[in-house]
Amino acid sequence: MISRLLGYLVTFVLLVLLFEGVLRLVGCSPQPPVVQFDADYGWAKIPSKMTKRSLSEFTVETKVNAKGLRGAELDYVKKPGTKRVLFVGDSFVQGFAVAEKDLFVTEFAKELAGANVEVVNGGTEGWSTDQEFLWFENEGLKYQPDVVVLCAYENDVFWSGREYYTDRAKPRFELGANGHLTLKKDHVVKPADAPWWKDHTAIGNFAKIRETIDLAKRDLVATDAGEVYGEAAVVLRNQPVELEQAWSVVGALLAEFAKLAKSNGATPVLLTIPSKTEIHGDAPLGLTSAHDFDPALPRTRYAQLAQAAGFLVVDPSAALKAEAAKGERLYFSKDFHWNVAGNRVVADVLETELNKAGLVPPAAPHAGLEALHTKSVPTWVFVVAGLWLLLGTLYWRSYPEENPITSYLKVGALIAVMTAIFLGIGKLAGSLPPAIGGWVFKGIFIALIVFVIVKVAKRMSVISELYGTFLRRGHWYMLPLLVVMLAIGMLLVVAASSPFVAPFIYTLF
Repeated sequence: MISRLLGYLVTFVLLVLLFEGVLRLVGCSPQPPVVQFDADYGWAKIPSKMTKRSLSEFTVETKVNAKGLRGAELDYVKKPGTKRVLFVGDSFVQGFAVAEKDLFVTEFAKELAGANVEVVNGGTEGWSTDQEFLWFENEGLKYQPDVVVLCAYENDVFWSGREYYTDRAKPRFELGANGHLTLKKDHVVKPADAPWWKDHTAIGNFAKIRETIDLAKRDLVATDAGEVYGEAAVVLRNQPVELEQAWSVVGALLAEFAKLAKSNGATPVLLTIPSKTEIHGDAPLGLTSAHDFDPALPRTRYAQLAQAAGFLVVDPSAALKAEAAKGERLYFSKDFHWNVAGNRVVADVLETELNKAGLVPPAAPHAGLEALHTKSVPTWVFVVAGLWLLLGTLYWRSYPEENPITSYLKVGALIAVMTAIFLGIGKLAGSLPPAIGGWVFKGIFIALIVFVIVKVAKRMSVISELYGTFLRRGHWYMLPLLVVMLAIGMLLVVAASSPFVAPFIYTLF
């Protein structure tokens, strides 16, 4: 009886591990946290922390210094004769999707290298204009900036009117009838620690994703064409009441931000961040042709409010559209942030406009966007070449009677076919709308699983009987080995039955 119970337990564990593996293959792997709870802002980056985040389109290492900024250590007090430019914003400024060296903040600093200009990156993912104002007031001014660049993206408006961001509490300002802002943050309390499995397993991450989807239902707002997710509603020409109230708060925050900057000797600059929809025409989140919307509306409205508050406004949309018209992709296909090319364009625009205004000296000559198209051989080429040499050598040593050249050619042909298939699938996924393209690889993986199940269905009775025999005899400790052997056997059976699927399976070996 005990042996059978142990057998059932091992079976359950194997099923859980299988589910965990499948979730990791389809992109649900847990990601290390970059931010932690903060009583003043809701959350802030973890000081003195290096994290590596891997998503389907990029892998990014984020180094945070002791003061909670991305980048090298920096004193509050600047050196005599040095000018400082402080950037304040959200994930675009922090650099959610690109390496620090490719971030527009860093590119801007490199263009001014040797000109006694220091750049401070005060961006934090998920922040909106209210949190950015608080950080500038509490922390940003300590860096004695000469120029402060506030970066505004369309979703900043909606979240500036909320007491939470997805599952996190955040401070919120209320605008009174007298035009004064009142800060509300009593609700910002540290949440209970999540169970270990939620933060460290793909199953836990999947559960959190489902919870976030459920939470998003509370962020629906009523519009003329039905309920719409609040972030998306900001592009509607007829703005919902909730968003009009948020715009009023944003306008007041911009006025206070500019006043605070000027009173401390800094020139306020607003950098507007166009959406991917505006530049590339990608479908907006949750909107259809039934909605009357303008993708440029948040950007232009932010610019109008900022100009009225006394900001110098820098708008990179024209430059981004010009590059996009040449066929350049400036945003990631699935993610909504700038890629390396987009960051480069924005850095050039920002340097040019600030130089025209006399806020920074002329930039040093640089290669510009063309340098991106003359970079070295992609990393995947070396990976494929190394795999070819390794597998070719193993094949040759396994069959010494075969000509070495023939061995390497056979293995090379197989790898070439597989590489061509994956590159073709990747190209197809990139050319489709993000909502569809993101499911291309997942769909192929699911199709392969279904194909394997269909092919081994006739043998399931034999497999079940074999598995049951081990359980009845109490050989529970042999079940993991049995599962591995059965999995390999089933894959070989499927590979032998289909010349199309065979290369995918043989590559595993």
